[in-house]
Amino acid sequence: MNELARSLLAAGLCLVLGFSAGWGVNGWRLDAKYSHEAEARAQAAAKQLATLTADRDAKAAALTVANDRHMKELQGAQNETNRLRDCLRSGTCGLRIAATCSPAQTPGATAAPSVDSGAGAELAETARRAYFALRDGIDRAGSQLAACQDELRLRAAPSSP
Repeated sequence: MNELARSLLAAGLCLVLGFSAGWGVNGWRLDAKYSHEAEARAQAAAKQLATLTADRDAKAAALTVANDRHMKELQGAQNETNRLRDCLRSGTCGLRIAATCSPAQTPGATAAPSVDSGAGAELAETARRAYFALRDGIDRAGSQLAACQDELRLRAAPSSP
């Protein structure tokens, strides 16, 4: 080969080597840039996940506290109903109702219905059981409704940023 061809070949080879080296250096630089951006995105996602997890845990804890409070309120209402039931059974208290007694209902009464015989109206045993069953149901339904409202409020509360 002649001298000119060798020079051109050497120049071409240097050009190809220089281009390849530049490509490699720029590629490493771009890889580092993209790697840094990917790491930043991963850190942001991890931070967001931690925030969401903490928010979920806080809501779960608040819900547990609310449920415990409602259970205590329900237990208190049931205890009060049981106390009233025992009081009625023992005869130390009475269940008052607005009622009048007609002479036919009052044993031995012969007077007109406007005359007070002194006899009081009393609930039948089945009516008493129904009263306490209703009272228990109202207490339970009220407690369940309050617990559901608390849960909805907690679930609807905006998440922490």
